[in-house]
Amino acid sequence: MFRLSGRILVSLLAAFVSHTSANTPFFTDEFNTSASSCSNSAPSSSNWYTNNVLNRVAHGSCPASPYWGVGTSSIDSAGGSAIYKGTVATGGEQEIRAAIKVDGNDSSSRFVLYLNASDDARYINGFSKVGTGYAVQFVIVSSPSTTDKKTLNPIVMRLPSSGYPETLSTGPSVDVGLDFNLRVVRTNVAGTWRLTFFANEKYVTMVSDSTFTAGKPGFGISNAPASYLTYFDRVEIATIEHGNPDLSAFPSAFSAVAAPNYVALQWPPATDTDGGSYYGPAGLSH
Repeated sequence: MFRLSGRILVSLLAAFVSHTSANTPFFTDEFNTSASSCSNSAPSSSNWYTNNVLNRVAHGSCPASPYWGVGTSSIDSAGGSAIYKGTVATGGEQEIRAAIKVDGNDSSSRFVLYLNASDDARYINGFSKVGTGYAVQFVIVSSPSTTDKKTLNPIVMRLPSSGYPETLSTGPSVDVGLDFNLRVVRTNVAGTWRLTFFANEKYVTMVSDSTFTAGKPGFGISNAPASYLTYFDRVEIATIEHGNPDLSAFPSAFSAVAAPNYVALQWPPATDTDGGSYYGPAGLSH
C-alpha cells in the first residue's frame, strides 16, 4: 500500500505526497556487463562522464555464481564522480538511487549523489569543487563499537559557477547497516523546486532551491578504505511522475484509516500509473 498521512490541525491540510511506483528505473548500472564477464571497467565511459579517480572493485571469484562484489569506489581523498551521459525524459526533474556496501571498519568514506549537475561536476571538500549542480553528500561520521552499522550525516550543497560549495542543509543523521540504499529526487511541485532525499526508503529531509534546473544526475565517492570493501554496488536513474493514482479505480481501491490524531489515505500499487516516482501536492479538508 502507498499511504498519505498527516495530522489534522487546521481546517485545510496541505500534504506533500511521495511514493515510488513499482516500475523499473529507465537506467540501471550494476557495474558488470554480464554474469559471465568481469572484464569491464566501472563505470563505463559509454554511460558516464567520469572525473578524477574512480576504481573498479571486484571481490570473490570472478566470474562466480552467484555473481557478486563488483562495484565502483575511490580511496582518493579528492574522490571521483560519474555524471550520467544519457537523456532524462523529465528534464531537470530527476531521481538517482544508489545501493552501497560498506566495510565494517570504515569510518572515513564520503558518498555523493548529484542532481542537475554539469558533466564535470565533482565535490572535493568545503573549499574546493569542480563544475555546477547539486551535491548531496553522506558522510560516515562515526564508527560504532559494533561493526554492523554506520551513522551517516547528510549535507545538501549547491556547487555554484564560481566560489566555494554552498551548504543548503545539514542533517539529520541516519543510522544504516553495511548494505543500504540512498535516494535523492529533484522535483518542481506547483512552481517550487525541491530536493528530497531518503535513506533505506525512509524520508530524511527536503530542501527548496531553484538555482539549477538543467544538468544530469550522477554519483561519487572519496576516502574509501584501502580494503575496497566500501563501494557503490548499483546505481539507478528514474524519471518523475506527477500523475495521480488511477481515479477510475476509486473508490474500490481506495481506503481511509481514521485515528485520534491523523488520517491515512492509501491505495495499492496496481491502481497507480507507471512512469517513475510520484511527487505532487494533495489536499484534505476537515
